[in-house]
Amino acid sequence: MTARLQALRTFEMSIDVPNQGHPVVKLRGEIDQANVPKLERGLNALGEAGWSTILVDLSNTAFLDLSGARALADVHAHLRQMAGGCLILSSPPANVSRLLSFTGLDRLLAPSMDGQVPPDLRERISA
Repeated sequence: MTARLQALRTFEMSIDVPNQGHPVVKLRGEIDQANVPKLERGLNALGEAGWSTILVDLSNTAFLDLSGARALADVHAHLRQMAGGCLILSSPPANVSRLLSFTGLDRLLAPSMDGQVPPDLRERISA
């Protein structure tokens, strides 16, 4: 695999945990079966640490497959069951939005998909 192709297949996750408010998880690259375990570990660790609402910034996500969509839905369900919380998806690119729509996740996560982001998160999404 060439270095250029490998660079396109990368996945990075950064987590910003504030003193107050909700954590923001920024995803970059491709979310597929190969890196879903890393995504789940990161998001579940936040839930286990007591965070009931987590914002996931998808603005730099180049690709999301069904395994990635399923992981996001599972984490959302787990947060909802544990503490009445939720996973908020923000700024998905067009190709990711199409998959979310196709799978029905756009309806499950409707408040987050239509710009209803909690005030403490709005500024930190674009940072």
